Amino acid sequence: MIGDINAEEVDRVGSESKSDTDAVGDLLQGYFPDFRVAVEAFVRDHKDYADGLNTDWRTTVDAWAWVSELFIPEILRPALTEDRGDDLVQRISSFLEDLLVLHRPSIDDLLRARVIDHLLGYRELWQKLRPAAGPLLLELVSEQQQYYGRSL
Repeated sequence: MIGDINAEEVDRVGSESKSDTDAVGDLLQGYFPDFRVAVEAFVRDHKDYADGLNTDWRTTVDAWAWVSELFIPEILRPALTEDRGDDLVQRISSFLEDLLVLHRPSIDDLLRARVIDHLLGYRELWQKLRPAAGPLLLELVSEQQQYYGRSL
């Protein structure tokens, strides 16, 4: 078990009945309970926005928002640019691997476009995460490297 996640939780989160948004959000919150304040701020911002539209906040959030607005700036980038410890780097790798285990093309595309491209755009970030990367993450990064015609 890493963070608050275990294999049964990944299966539950990845069930076909869960939306991509819920799967990403649930896994993110399970792996990073220590970022509760950032999650609460993210939700509060979306609630404020939704209130202005007179709608439910969940209609303003998708899987891309969880990753682009919360995971990358609040968790991934600080963990890889500051010394936040190997445990956090391992949890990041496990979180990404468990998203890939879901085998949802839409989530794979999200990770490819936002996370992998970010990591490959900042070589030092990928070099720090690479030793902890699982096989699915390594494969996805390799595919993107081939797409761009370069190796890291």
